[in-house]
Amino acid sequence: MSDAGAAVVVGVGAERGLGARLCARFAREGAMGRCWREYLLPFYLGSGMHSSFKVDPSHADASLDVDYLIEHSWFVGSPQTVIDKIGAHQQRTGGFGGLLAMVYDMSEEAERWTEALELLTREVMPHFPEERKAV
Repeated sequence: MSDAGAAVVVGVGAERGLGARLCARFAREGAMGRCWREYLLPFYLGSGMHSSFKVDPSHADASLDVDYLIEHSWFVGSPQTVIDKIGAHQQRTGGFGGLLAMVYDMSEEAERWTEALELLTREVMPHFPEERKAV
């Protein structure tokens, strides 16, 4: 992702068997994936504001889909995967001010969303104590 790119925090899944793959499936097929597939990606592509989501500017615009975002832009996966992705993003950018968790219509996925937030606060954020200090 380019240094200016947006990062979306979503879907920390428990490390139970297929946890990371199930988490990616939840992101892809759930409310978030639908929102990006049906509205946000067409908007960003149509307005020319999509380049910040590419890890390499030479990647074809057609490669920018929900799976590309899961792999390169979103913090999705098991707690360890999310820790690794946040750490890599910090290294790449020199640090950033905070994480923004965007909420989509989770009315049909409330239990999954609650689990993701609990794992984010209990298992992921303790690995970044300096970033948790109040400003």
